[in-house]
Amino acid sequence: MLRVTAGTLRGLKLAVPDERAVRPALEMTRQAIFNILGQDFDGLRVADLFAGSGIMGIEAMSRGAAAAVFVERDRAGAACIRKNLEKARLTDAAEVIASDVFHPARYLDAAAPFDLVFIDPPFDTMRNSDGQRRMNSLLSALFDSPAIAQAADVVLRLPEKCDFRVEDPRILLYDDRTYGQSRVIFLCRRPQGG
Repeated sequence: MLRVTAGTLRGLKLAVPDERAVRPALEMTRQAIFNILGQDFDGLRVADLFAGSGIMGIEAMSRGAAAAVFVERDRAGAACIRKNLEKARLTDAAEVIASDVFHPARYLDAAAPFDLVFIDPPFDTMRNSDGQRRMNSLLSALFDSPAIAQAADVVLRLPEKCDFRVEDPRILLYDDRTYGQSRVIFLCRRPQGG
């Protein structure tokens, strides 16, 4: 079980689809991520990609985000997210899409742009060059899309010793932290002329 760490849902316990297949961010890591992002989440639209249990999007909604889209290819995972949203009474402000995250056209037709995107791919996919190439393509597609707000933050969680580098010169990596066995990088659009 996972616990929401802050906000209106603080302490709420959420289910995890499969403890062996999913490695949700630990409480300490989640708290650190949200501290870096700041305290004002009111009204934000959030995308939680490779959502697993949905903990990152639900945590953002607990802190004031207005809406969230959860993308999870695994059907059991998508069902678990729906149950967690029901338990949190967030179903009216959330959408769960059972799709492969690496096919962004399936979920980037949002009515309004996302202000915050969490990406938490399976660590095994990021330990090889093909997975890293696909992630760079995904990041470029996200930042090319009008479904991502101009000032959006993208948070990508990787294995601790992953040597992933962002290849798109339009994307700025503005923070890079290690928490336990996770490397967390924070991305945004590079300022014009920057």
